Amino acid sequence: MNTSGNTLHFLKQHWFKFVLIGILLVIYFKKEISLGINFNTPKQAAKQAQTAEPELATSTEEKAATTTPTEKTDETPQVEQMSIKDKLNALPFWRTDKQDSPDALPDVPIEVLDEYINRFARLARGEKEKHGVPAAIVLASAMLQSQLGQNSLSQSAHNHFRLKCTEDWKGELSWHQGQCYRVYDKAWTSFRDYSLFLTTGANAKLAALSPTDYKAWADAIEASDFFEQKQLSKKLLQIIEKYNLQQLDV
Repeated sequence: MNTSGNTLHFLKQHWFKFVLIGILLVIYFKKEISLGINFNTPKQAAKQAQTAEPELATSTEEKAATTTPTEKTDETPQVEQMSIKDKLNALPFWRTDKQDSPDALPDVPIEVLDEYINRFARLARGEKEKHGVPAAIVLASAMLQSQLGQNSLSQSAHNHFRLKCTEDWKGELSWHQGQCYRVYDKAWTSFRDYSLFLTTGANAKLAALSPTDYKAWADAIEASDFFEQKQLSKKLLQIIEKYNLQQLDV
């Protein structure tokens, strides 16, 4: 009894110290647990990443292995090869099945030919609508007489038809190789004057011809003897049919 009494007396005297020690022990163990968690978390994340990477790599390799060459080529659009016929059909009408230029025209780069026809084809069609002259005749005559706009008369006088001076001509004059020719301020005015020349005055009877019969017009122009060119009708027809200019009158 005496011993237990002494122990109880000792605990009562030092109870505060025991409580303090207990609190410190609790704090200590909590800190150890927290540190252990912090130290273990990165290791576990790294371990999980290492185990996940092989799975990802395996998945990618399996996907690549299952992708066949056929599937890859299917993703690339295939370019269809055009046939020669399709390529010709895609060209402007005057370039379809084109061969060498007729002897009546100068040997010029194809760009010069294209530029001339593109520039004056619509103008020729307008003259047909206003005066009934086939557009094929108008354009072929301009191509021939101006040599695709390359001769000096068409460049200096804007005269694309080699129209000569007449008694009723009131405009400016230009002399070339001893001949008097008409001078125009613009190329399109020479086209209008050519239509009037073929349908009025001494050539008024040509206006009765069909606006689509370019062959009859070519023969009538040669018969007028105004242009003094040998085989003029043949040259005009050669240009029209070589470059499909008759399509302008369809």
